[in-house]
Amino acid sequence: MPEEAPVEKIAGGFEFTEGPFWHEGRLLFTDIPANTVYEWTPADSSSSVFLKPSGHANGLAVGPQGHLLLAQHDGQVGRLTEGKAVEPLAQSYQGKRLNSPNDLTVTDDGTIYFTDPPYGVDEENRELDVFGVYRLDPDGTLTLLTERFARPNGICLSPDESVLYVNDSGENVVRAYDVTDDGSITNGRQFAALEGEEPGNTDGMKVDAEGNLYTTGPGGIWIYAPSGERLDRISVPEAPTNVAFGGPERMTLYISAIPMHVLVVGGTGTIGSAVVDALSEQHDVTVAGHTSGEVQVNLADSDSIDRLYDTVGPLDAVLSCAGEAAFGALDELGDDDFALSLSNKLMGQVNLVRRGLDAVREGGVFTLTSGVLSQEPMPGSAAISLVNAGVEGFVRAAALEVPRDIRVNVVSPPWVAETLAAMGEDPEDGLPAATVAQAYRKSLTGDMTGETIDARTVA
Repeated sequence: MPEEAPVEKIAGGFEFTEGPFWHEGRLLFTDIPANTVYEWTPADSSSSVFLKPSGHANGLAVGPQGHLLLAQHDGQVGRLTEGKAVEPLAQSYQGKRLNSPNDLTVTDDGTIYFTDPPYGVDEENRELDVFGVYRLDPDGTLTLLTERFARPNGICLSPDESVLYVNDSGENVVRAYDVTDDGSITNGRQFAALEGEEPGNTDGMKVDAEGNLYTTGPGGIWIYAPSGERLDRISVPEAPTNVAFGGPERMTLYISAIPMHVLVVGGTGTIGSAVVDALSEQHDVTVAGHTSGEVQVNLADSDSIDRLYDTVGPLDAVLSCAGEAAFGALDELGDDDFALSLSNKLMGQVNLVRRGLDAVREGGVFTLTSGVLSQEPMPGSAAISLVNAGVEGFVRAAALEVPRDIRVNVVSPPWVAETLAAMGEDPEDGLPAATVAQAYRKSLTGDMTGETIDARTVA
């Protein structure tokens, strides 16, 4: 990959883009929540609707006769007719509805290989207990090839169609299989394991003419030789979801990506402002404050929290850098001081999780804030230490129960340098807010859950 090759954003304003595919001189791509396939043409650099509704299509491909094929989250693999009607090719396996076909790849003879994770089907409507990789033969025979995957996702063939690559988003690995003469697969093996704290995982992938594999991963597009040797990584400022080669000579790599929609509660405070600064370049950040910010919320008022979620819409993450608690000598703290601390910093953050579960997408994350006084108390910290420890205990327990692969963590900051300076104390005794912000980034982009992240260990 030439060092001077630029990464350029060509379109935006979508919800969740996927399935880029170069077709008849234009780029097609899907927006799953919008139930739409869009087309983008280089001549005028504009996007327009190609197909709506799309059956919540994800991956796209083309068959030997030139028909567009769609992996549809509504539960089928379909083929687009000349009149732009979608003809179902596969809807069930052994009489049970497919989960949500995700991505697909096609051989020269028209055999379709596709993945079927559960992303687009809820538990009530899911009929299959397996998240499989399937082969659909030209005569319509559907065969389950493997159910070894946690979350099968991107899929592609080597140029000579002898190796099938499949991404597992649940384990962040690429697996490879040898394809036999009858289209079966054998010799399953781990081809690559991707690690990193940046946004992105093993989602979509493609191969180039030399057989090199291009897969989404943390921070961008990871490139591997057929041997499994990592060759390069293309950094992408947003979480990548899929890739496709396009252009007249197929020399341009098109990347679909999604900026995470992150709500930062307390985003105008010292730590919150630093968190917003750390995340805004890569993500769509909404700032909430008590009396400032883009939206307002009172953590002590559950109705106010409900209104907050109604206002901001679907989210990928909620980061709470807020919560008021009283500091003072034990014999001077009154019932009102403890009630304030409990209702605001403890129950306020608990309710951000409880009332926000439906607002956060599958695989999202809540990150709350406690503080080192939970483990390292000092005179005057009785109320604060109480609520900090309560938040940490809640996170450990809640992580065992939250649905849809949602994660819950808590950041424990020490004294912050800027706060100490404002108090007339030595800022050297604290940690800069920008450094503390990296602990929230770690929770956002990592895979941990139920963890208390000591910001001092991230510095």
